[in-house]
Amino acid sequence: ALSWRNSHVRIVGSDVAYVMTWIELKKIMVDKYFPRNEMKKIDTELWNLESVAASKPKTMQKATEMATGLMDKKIRTYAERQPANKRKFEDTSRNNQSRQQPPKRQDVA
Repeated sequence: ALSWRNSHVRIVGSDVAYVMTWIELKKIMVDKYFPRNEMKKIDTELWNLESVAASKPKTMQKATEMATGLMDKKIRTYAERQPANKRKFEDTSRNNQSRQQPPKRQDVA
């Protein structure tokens, strides 16, 4: 925003830019950086968020059940992703990269 402001001052002149009220500057900035359709999307998203109070458990038992459920979900998700990312080390008979070569002896005469 500062670089935009500096370029705006260069374009309209410092006298005009410094006389501009906060409301005028705010309107120009909103028009420039917050398109109307994007603002509508953000408003819709904010209004559709769930209430934080609705997810707060009333008792310790409910809190424990909620934490257990969330951990189970996380573990299941982690377990589902693991096979896709896991390297195959079972068949090492064809792969000698894991075996370390013995150090070469130096001939000293």
